[in-house]
Amino acid sequence: MDRRLALSIMAAIPLALATSHTGAAELKVLGGGPVDVTFRVLATAFAGETGHKVEGEFDTVGVIGAKLKAGEKPDVIILTPSAMDALEKSGSLVAGTGVEIARAQSGLAVRAGAPVPNISTPEALKATLLAARSVAYADPKVATTGAYFAALLTRLQIADEVNKKAVVFSRGFYVADAVAEGRAEIGNTNMSEMVPNKGVKVVGPLPEPLGLVTPYIAAVTTSSANLKAARALIAYLSSAAAREKFKAAGL
Repeated sequence: MDRRLALSIMAAIPLALATSHTGAAELKVLGGGPVDVTFRVLATAFAGETGHKVEGEFDTVGVIGAKLKAGEKPDVIILTPSAMDALEKSGSLVAGTGVEIARAQSGLAVRAGAPVPNISTPEALKATLLAARSVAYADPKVATTGAYFAALLTRLQIADEVNKKAVVFSRGFYVADAVAEGRAEIGNTNMSEMVPNKGVKVVGPLPEPLGLVTPYIAAVTTSSANLKAARALIAYLSSAAAREKFKAAGL
């Protein structure tokens, strides 16, 4: 190759990269806690490829809902179907932009190295929860898994016994922390909030027919000033490669 041609190509590369990131947007995302860790990995890769900056804030559905009511205006929201339906009815979402990106599954974990209890059937789960010295789960007032687990205890007719020794936390990953640190013998939350914690052993999902699978939908908000970039982010999060990342994280 001619040396002058090679030099001109090399000089053009930084210019091409700079041009590709021209008009980069700053995107704000609010979402449910179970997708937090994997989202941040994918958002970093998306930012690297597109130049768009992505800021994500994740918590329980109840807390995110309160933030929206208080006036926060994200570009993208990632929440459960019921929460997204309510937002769509209120005119807060751009019609046709909603896409399922992940499915959270409620499960149980014990401290790493501890004996793994039997939760393979409803009867086994009931016996395990009654035998445990302490049980941790997420706050039913704000967390989807917490509300479901509290109702499940009533359904199994063990609510009084379990709640006497229960420890309730504001978010699922705090449940995992409590189990890892020995502050609770067994904990319930979304498995994606337990998998990253090396101090716990995920026992498995709630047994059928008691299982809880919660889809998470991403959509663009009508308040977004970055519609094109927001749509691009959702397309990235719902790609086949991203789906594999979510699956590997227990989603």
